[in-house]
Amino acid sequence: MTFDGEIYGHKVPIKIHIVKQDCNIPFDGLIGNDFLQPQNAQIDYKNCTLKIDSLPFNIPIYLNCNPNKNESYILKARTEAVIEVNIINDNLNEGIIKETPIIDGVYLAKSIVKVNNQKAITTIINTLERDVRINHINVELEEFDENKSNIPISSK
Repeated sequence: MTFDGEIYGHKVPIKIHIVKQDCNIPFDGLIGNDFLQPQNAQIDYKNCTLKIDSLPFNIPIYLNCNPNKNESYILKARTEAVIEVNIINDNLNEGIIKETPIIDGVYLAKSIVKVNNQKAITTIINTLERDVRINHINVELEEFDENKSNIPISSK
């Protein structure tokens, strides 16, 4: 399907494919060469930006870019997103991220994570009715012991 999309108020022809929600793509969308080439787009990995000739500005790109440059994420209103967090424990290869309030209405979900280069992938939830910008998050993991349950079980 092709339609006239809008990027920051500028009309751009966009071809889309709709996939099922369980497709397990942790992004709002993927941009392919079929879009980038006709737009004469340039990806600047050092500065984490995308330049499209028809737009008078650069578009910030996040995730899988220069991790030292990414300082924040934009979380859409009432969404759940997958993000990368910094792990401050230097002695764990895996652990538990507790449910953590970041700001009122925005939380890291409780999750078991693997650590790679002092970073981990987890889920963040924005319950607010507005988009929010979240700066990179530092997390201290709780140790995970496979022989003991770290997850409390309620007895009703």
